[in-house]
Amino acid sequence: MAHDIQPHVDETVQLRTVEAALRRRFAGQVPDETISREVDEGLQEFSDAPVRTFIPVLLQKRITDRLRQAHPA
Repeated sequence: MAHDIQPHVDETVQLRTVEAALRRRFAGQVPDETISREVDEGLQEFSDAPVRTFIPVLLQKRITDRLRQAHPA
């Protein structure tokens, strides 16, 4: 994951976990590059967030919802 924002170490681990979960969930439906781009772009939306605790959870929910709509199973 190449992010312009430098997340905290714990956040980075959580974001990698989110990305891996999304890849498993959408395997065969959505290319890995698309998921990586979604995570990167989603993280940009929170660039000014003073509280970052729930960003990985919020990102996973938003991206899952977006990908489900774009790629129904």
